[in-house]
Amino acid sequence: GEAGLSTAEIGISNDDDDENPYTFSIQGTGVAPPGNTLEFDGVDDYVDLGNPAALQITGDQTIEMWLRPTSFSDRKNPYGKAYGGEGTITQETSGALTYYYGISGGNSGSFQELSSNGQLTLGVWTHIAIVRDLTNMQLYWYINGELSSQASANYASAAAGSNSATIGAGYVSNYAGMIDEFRIWNVARSESQIQEAMYNIIADPNAETG
Repeated sequence: GEAGLSTAEIGISNDDDDENPYTFSIQGTGVAPPGNTLEFDGVDDYVDLGNPAALQITGDQTIEMWLRPTSFSDRKNPYGKAYGGEGTITQETSGALTYYYGISGGNSGSFQELSSNGQLTLGVWTHIAIVRDLTNMQLYWYINGELSSQASANYASAAAGSNSATIGAGYVSNYAGMIDEFRIWNVARSESQIQEAMYNIIADPNAETG
């Protein structure tokens, strides 16, 4: 992804009648993720990861990625596996994010949800991370590396199911926008680990734990 350069002009008035207002031109470079992006049209674009054992995560879990949404028209899945299973992320029409996991293994049955307090902005890159720390029975949402919301976990483990894991699709609508540096871990990453790695590309995933 590339950062965008924006220019804004600001005028400041003064008390002298014979002088024009002071005008300043300010340029700033926006935050962008570190790697190559995937763009999704919100219709039929998605990545099917299948259902390998490595993605049937029933214990500790961290899912993180960069998102740049282009539509809040309906609920969309940047990542989908199972609402009542190993975990799914839904982008709400407000721009907030909701994480689900549960004990049925599918998209129905018993599940818990946790919504982020922070919201995404259309056309703006945002780093998101959900941490399911079942060792300590806690759920955490992080937005741009900062804790957004937290709750006690209801279930000591998630149920593995037969659904394929997908990036950009799921039970609700397909994602519209860009996704970069998608990462899923079978460990509960700490706030400092998320902050330290969110701007870095993982050159060798096999060298990482989780």
